Amino acid sequence: MTEPLNPIYGHFIVNIFGFPIFINFKVILLSTTISLIGTMLVVSLKENRRLAINVGLITVFASFVPYLMDYIRIVMMRLFMILFYPFAFPHLRYVFLIHNPETWGIIAGISLMLFGYYKTSQTNGLRPLSNDKILSDVKEIAKGLNTKVPRVYYYDESAPNLYTNGSNGNPYIAISVGALELFTDEEMKAALMHEFSHIKNNENEITLTVMGLSLAALSSIPNYLINYLIRRNSEFLADEKAASIIGPKPVI
Repeated sequence: MTEPLNPIYGHFIVNIFGFPIFINFKVILLSTTISLIGTMLVVSLKENRRLAINVGLITVFASFVPYLMDYIRIVMMRLFMILFYPFAFPHLRYVFLIHNPETWGIIAGISLMLFGYYKTSQTNGLRPLSNDKILSDVKEIAKGLNTKVPRVYYYDESAPNLYTNGSNGNPYIAISVGALELFTDEEMKAALMHEFSHIKNNENEITLTVMGLSLAALSSIPNYLINYLIRRNSEFLADEKAASIIGPKPVI
């Protein structure tokens, strides 16, 4: 059941299992509209992947702004009513921000980012790599790109694969046993260059930020598609970076 709230807020109360939730449908519509427009722009910019990524990031931040502004407005109004008209305020029982979906969205978004930073910093199941050739290549690439030398690990998996994780200030690269056995020296260098591109572009932080803001902007479902498009474009950019330095054949 939905019932109108005091006009000073312009919100509605939605009772979920008897628990009242403040909803502002105008904010939901505005945030979703921003996300949809941004999604269409990102899709249309497939020929310019760097611009597409930047537009996607701006869209995610912009879609959260209506929620943030509405949240600030509610907080200020409630503080004003409590301070100056505590006994005239008919909805004093709703003074706590627990009734705002923005509260839970922001808490969930921040929690997701903190958990993500913690999780991606973990190296469970990884073992330090002692391959001198690969470690030498890693140092050489880091020097050429002016980035911090990442830690290098390997893990027990037959499928050839590499991935990078951790923050830009403390990154690491993990290489599967399958990649160590199957890749030639040039192919391994190309794969390392690909991972360095992810590190250089702070893509772990970008992904976690986009996911956190998408969760905080509760209605912006298209933001999850934008997150997918950002990651997809990032993979192509990483390939292009590796191919521009070492040539396309090892990358392919």
